[in-house]
Amino acid sequence: MLPLNLSGRSFCSSAIIFPYQMKHFPPQMKGNLRSYSIAVARLEPYEKSCRSFVYNEKSTPNSSIKHYVDLKPEDVQPPSAPPVYVLASILEELKAVRGCLLASESRDLCRLNLCHRNYLDSAMNLCHHLALKCLDLQRLNEDLCSVGLQSLESIDPCVLPCIDTIIQLLELSVGTTTAGEEGRNERAPAASAMRERAFSHATSLFGPHQDSEQVHVMVTAGKETISNETLIADLLKAGANVIRINCAHDDPTVWSEIVRIARQSSASLGKSCRILMDLAGPKLRTASLLVNKIAAVVSPETDDSGDMLSPARIWLCCDGRSPPSNESCHAILRIGRELFGELRVGDTVSFVDPTGRRRPVMVVEKYCLDGSGYLAECSEAAHISLGGTLHVDKEDKKVSGQVLKILTVERYITVETGDVLTLTRSCCVAENDLHDDRHDSTVITCSSDQIFNSVKPGEPIAFDDGKIWGMIQAKNSNAIVVMIVQANATGSKLGTRKAINLPKSDTKLLKGLTSKDLVDLHFVAANADIVGISFIRDVNDMASVQRELEKRKVPALGLMLKIETREAVDNLPLLLLQAMQSSNPIGVMIARGDLMVECGWDQLGEIQKEIMAVCSAAHIPVTWATEVLDILIKSGFPSRAEITDVANAMKDGHVQGKLHNAEQREARCGCRVRDESLSSSAAPPHSWLMASSETQVGIVITIVLLLSVHRVTSCYSSIFSFGDSLADTGNILASEGDSAGAVSRLPYGETYFHRPTGRYSDGRLIIDFIAQAVGAPLLRPYLGGGSDEDFRHGANFAVGGATALNSSFFRDKKIDVSWTEYSLQVQIEWFKQLLRSTPSVSGEH
Repeated sequence: MLPLNLSGRSFCSSAIIFPYQMKHFPPQMKGNLRSYSIAVARLEPYEKSCRSFVYNEKSTPNSSIKHYVDLKPEDVQPPSAPPVYVLASILEELKAVRGCLLASESRDLCRLNLCHRNYLDSAMNLCHHLALKCLDLQRLNEDLCSVGLQSLESIDPCVLPCIDTIIQLLELSVGTTTAGEEGRNERAPAASAMRERAFSHATSLFGPHQDSEQVHVMVTAGKETISNETLIADLLKAGANVIRINCAHDDPTVWSEIVRIARQSSASLGKSCRILMDLAGPKLRTASLLVNKIAAVVSPETDDSGDMLSPARIWLCCDGRSPPSNESCHAILRIGRELFGELRVGDTVSFVDPTGRRRPVMVVEKYCLDGSGYLAECSEAAHISLGGTLHVDKEDKKVSGQVLKILTVERYITVETGDVLTLTRSCCVAENDLHDDRHDSTVITCSSDQIFNSVKPGEPIAFDDGKIWGMIQAKNSNAIVVMIVQANATGSKLGTRKAINLPKSDTKLLKGLTSKDLVDLHFVAANADIVGISFIRDVNDMASVQRELEKRKVPALGLMLKIETREAVDNLPLLLLQAMQSSNPIGVMIARGDLMVECGWDQLGEIQKEIMAVCSAAHIPVTWATEVLDILIKSGFPSRAEITDVANAMKDGHVQGKLHNAEQREARCGCRVRDESLSSSAAPPHSWLMASSETQVGIVITIVLLLSVHRVTSCYSSIFSFGDSLADTGNILASEGDSAGAVSRLPYGETYFHRPTGRYSDGRLIIDFIAQAVGAPLLRPYLGGGSDEDFRHGANFAVGGATALNSSFFRDKKIDVSWTEYSLQVQIEWFKQLLRSTPSVSGEH
């Protein structure tokens, strides 16, 4: 039977469509012809008739119309209701399913009792979801759809309440009631409560929506943002409200500046901005990129005028020890043991370069912690050759020795298919029996020594999130030889600090937090709103994070669980239940870069849906990250694959329960997001967000899927507020600055904005809650100034200490009100002035 598309829906059976309903009746068979009676009904009350035509499956739609017949709606007989025994059978199956869900509660009671009260309902719904997925429900879902009831495939956010509702409907149809009906009625309000809980969890993590567009935008900022302090402000103006910092890059000095700029920009603009900081985690990365050379040129760093900024740095060793990770060198020289044994800090090592000139190198420091080696500096450009002679003049003798090996330190290398790379322990780079000593062969040090005893020849290895693939050819306790099997035809660039993945190897990586993570966590706990836990794998990892947070007493710090491995995907329900034992807000990030390499590109789509379903059941917001609209950001136009990526996000969101959708539009100042809801009445249990930038570097795009619920919709586009300290959102602070008194210092503003904003409260005011309820941004204080665009959604004229009557009235009564001149009349005059000077405001009101 050929499907017909009627009113946007496809049907494979005959149908007659009336306003608000659809009635089916059997087709008439005549040889190869199948008669379809199609009745087109309109909403106008005067429409009394319909038309019918004969459709031939073997002909085109135009030639298949044989005749028209006028019919009246009352001439078409609706089908009889499904037999009672069919409904009764479905009812019994549903009751059995319900029993399984209740049994799962008893089975998981120990874990549920450990959950924090904020997450208890969500944890219980997650257990119901997991129990439901263990059942074979394909036939039951088909039976439910056949009688016009909701399938159990789309009830993740509120499993048991939805099943109870379906049971009640079936009992009404069958005409039976059960003793458990009262208990189900008590659960009936739970569906809306669960959706509210989902929205509450998302708001606790990412903060409230800043405008009527009801979206959140997350951007990742690097040290490039420090050189342009207006960049973050532009991003916040354009809609960004989460700034992400990757602790795998830069250092606390850079992070502090990014946080300072973000907080300052947030305060000046009156926009909430959360700071997310990702811990580096136990991730394998390339450390140093070293290339075997027969000669090397080292040069000091100079400015445009040729003056030296810093000398060239050379590492001298005799047994292949690498320089400390915190020291950057231009070259590594392996020298003879006799010469090395005579070296002392302060010695001058000299050699003759090919031009015949003598070049001095000063030994400035000795390192013995990670191995024996000396750091030397050269203040002139020098050419060092393999086999060249180095001389050291002592008081009583002259010592010399040869350069046995030269390794230059590169920022990046270009690899092609067929190239051979050698991975070594960080402590041994210049001597190993597996090293390829040929000219221009490459040695790469690894950030962790854990892999050298775990990998096997023949296993695959990936670099830079799967852009480069290789095959392990040989290994020993200190080195791994890799043959590149996949790279760009013109060569692929591989830099330092790039990811290394071993998807088929049983790598014994460090569990939980690394020593670097523990150090960085002190900074994160003091400066960030959310901490990202990278490469979390099991419940023990989660428990160790919770213990560290308890030590630092940060119950409000958000937790972002980054799902980057197959092990984390398999353990996701247990990870969430463990995380729910604390009061910290929780989120999940699908880190598609590492996840694709670890699990395979062919499984990524299904894994994404699996993660989203689990998080939907647990009412946990999901962040969909890695190369979201990456080509759009670089070129200004999205690729076809990116369009499909966005479409799939929209589709998956709709399947998960009326996902909230947002469409991206470009803004040259940074990022801009426009909200396009699926329907005006269907509000979203999720929202996905996109941001784009044409001019910035160091900005990474992230899609955030927020489990949200029904929001208040409003016809109001702007709000204007007048009053005193009960409504002042920052005018007193903008007017008087630090002299405003206590309101300019903590604890004012500490619980929500984490800084003083001029509000006479430690959090939000009533006007803030009103603005958020109608989907408007928090009102900007009028005295804080701003552009036409800043006041498009309204303004706040209230000033702390303001009076309703003019100050002249009080002076006439000899009452001292010298603390303020901002009476209600003054505020109204400001409002009139704003209407006159701001076209966008006056044009809308």
